[in-house]
Amino acid sequence: MRIRIRRIKPRFYVFVGIVVLIPIIILLANMGGSKTAFVDWGIMSSSSKKDVVLLRSETVVKAESAGKVVYVAEEGQRVAQGDKVVEVYQAGYDQKSLDDYDALQKKIYEYQIGALADIKNENLSTIDQAIKGKQNQLNAVYDAEDRTETLKLEEELNQLIELRKAHLRQIVPLDSQLNELYLEEQNLLTKINAWKKDELAPEAGIVSFYFDGNEAALNPQELDKLTVKDIQTLLQGSASYSNQQEAKIDQPLYRLVSSNTWYVAILGDENSDLALSETYDIVFEGMENATYTGQVVVDKDKGKDHLTILSVEQDIQPLLNVREAKASIGKSQEGFMIPKDALYEKSGQKGVYIVNGREETFVGVEVLEENDESYLIRELNGGETIKVNQAVKCR
Repeated sequence: MRIRIRRIKPRFYVFVGIVVLIPIIILLANMGGSKTAFVDWGIMSSSSKKDVVLLRSETVVKAESAGKVVYVAEEGQRVAQGDKVVEVYQAGYDQKSLDDYDALQKKIYEYQIGALADIKNENLSTIDQAIKGKQNQLNAVYDAEDRTETLKLEEELNQLIELRKAHLRQIVPLDSQLNELYLEEQNLLTKINAWKKDELAPEAGIVSFYFDGNEAALNPQELDKLTVKDIQTLLQGSASYSNQQEAKIDQPLYRLVSSNTWYVAILGDENSDLALSETYDIVFEGMENATYTGQVVVDKDKGKDHLTILSVEQDIQPLLNVREAKASIGKSQEGFMIPKDALYEKSGQKGVYIVNGREETFVGVEVLEENDESYLIRELNGGETIKVNQAVKCR
């Protein structure tokens, strides 16, 4: 059998070559084009720790007369205008009458309980249990010498005792002896009230019994006049607690603090990057779970005399008695995120090259923040050319 050998024509080799070369050409074309990355959206934060001074809008209420002081409001309590904060029993009051009144209250209570005999009253039992519980809490804070908590618990205990007193008057039948006790109580109360002066809150605010002597000087009304040296001099004063039992004329009784507008001052920050009218996040040391927002309202002088003041419009209660503190101050910003090798400069302007096929368009940008790998950017003049997932040229 004869085998026939077929010759391969030259044009076959040409065809094979073309098939092989096409993907190589495409690959080389792609390799020869620009390296690209895709625009993302992100958030970056930057902050620095600073020593700060707090300025509050506050009023110091002073005693108008001398005498025994009884605290009605508690430390940190919010009061409305006209609420009673303290009672002052003016000089010349009769301590014996006060003691007699307390003894009479006990006598009335014992007579009322005796009159009820074996009658059980569920409401009275509930109130009695609440009073015992509150007394146990008070004993615990007395041992801990926690004056702030003591004032709060004493007020709560007094409210419960007044509730029990009113309830007993409703359920215990009035007889001649009980009526005489009530009349004696009223006479003593009238006598005592003649000596007593109620100190009412002149405006709404938060009550505090702590003073450092700088309440008037470190006040928002003095912002434009304050200097770094002034504040540093004023800070030499030391804090004291107003727990006196006897008031003297013109002696501070309590502070009334405006709760929602206060200020944070930064002294002598020579490398400050805070800008007037800009807003920043403030996180106080020891209070890392709370973030405050402050706007720069004062930025004056330079070097060691540089003074920056931020206005904060959030509740001051957690910082009611803080004058000096450490805080991290900075910004969290959102924007387009690009790799660092995607930022170019053209004619002195920073920007990115938007890639569309083989076409590249330069778009000017502002760099907001940066980290080790990326820039956070914003297009200039409110432009809308840059989009998320858009291709940009890289080096």
